[in-house]
Amino acid sequence: VLINSASNPIATLTATNYTVFKGTSVELSANGGENYEWIQPNDLACDSCQVITVFPDVTTSFCVLVTDSNACIDSTCVLITVE
Repeated sequence: VLINSASNPIATLTATNYTVFKGTSVELSANGGENYEWIQPNDLACDSCQVITVFPDVTTSFCVLVTDSNACIDSTCVLITVE
């Protein structure tokens, strides 16, 4: 009997929850897998890139799904508060 135990990916973001002024750019970098899917908001320039730059006008949560080579998925989010 052969048991293949693969660990799940652990999604991480380089940015943490923080506050910016309206129109300020924020670079978000996802790590922990092979494929990335940003799931909010819908108007991102690239929703499958590992690194994105956003210019939030209102307080927004940015979430990413991270998939590894075994098709295992993890997700994480960051809240960017806009003043």
